[in-house]
Amino acid sequence: MFTPLGKNGMLAIIGLAAIIAAVPATGHTLYGNAFAQSIPPPPPPPPPPQPQQDLEHVIMVSGTASTKAVPDRAIVTFAVETRDTTAEAALDKNSEAMNSVLAALEEAGVQKNETSTAYFNIFPIYNYTQSGNVQSLQGYTVTNSLTVSSAKTGNVSSWIDAAVQAGANRVDNVQFVFSNEQLAKIQSDLIESAIDNARAKADTIAAKLGVEITGVQSIVSSDTGYIPGPFYAAQAQLGPSGTPIVVGGQEVSASVTVVYIIS
Repeated sequence: MFTPLGKNGMLAIIGLAAIIAAVPATGHTLYGNAFAQSIPPPPPPPPPPQPQQDLEHVIMVSGTASTKAVPDRAIVTFAVETRDTTAEAALDKNSEAMNSVLAALEEAGVQKNETSTAYFNIFPIYNYTQSGNVQSLQGYTVTNSLTVSSAKTGNVSSWIDAAVQAGANRVDNVQFVFSNEQLAKIQSDLIESAIDNARAKADTIAAKLGVEITGVQSIVSSDTGYIPGPFYAAQAQLGPSGTPIVVGGQEVSASVTVVYIIS
């Protein structure tokens, strides 16, 4: 039910209306007895102009160079794989054979700091049914592989024969690679040749166009690339037959991209 306002109530409403009318419609916010104006932040300054590369008076050419070099390091991986009904028996056989291989390699001239373990695994052998279910445990296989990394590239054949005679029944990999020192020297020579090749191309272009090369704006050199050439030996008993291993030459290449300034 509506109750009429008294005199004091009416005066309060009139006073509040006067205050509201006195506030301009400019997004002001009333806090207590103070007014604060909401001012939007200034827009961010425009980004500085980016310098544009002057491509009107340049010649861009690429230069390449390649060579064939003989690697100075050999990497050979030998392995001994044994099987038995128990893991312990298979491991004992494997350890005995691998110790014999290490001794034979050392006698053949391989230094202790040139050998390292590449892989070791003990794996159970199961007999499966036709549906794929496990029927029974047959035994265990132990595999121990050894990597030899040496600068004596001419001794690889004798190492293979010695290791196989001592009990290695796998030769997983024979690979010839460049040492860091040899590759750095090859890279330096190839980059110089690639730059000469680029300049010869630029001179030919400039002469044909009737302009003169006055400087170099930029040059980019790509990494020297080569793929080590592996020789994969048979995974079998190789026997003492003087295994023939030949160190072949490896193709190495380099390239540069040069931007020459022309008149």
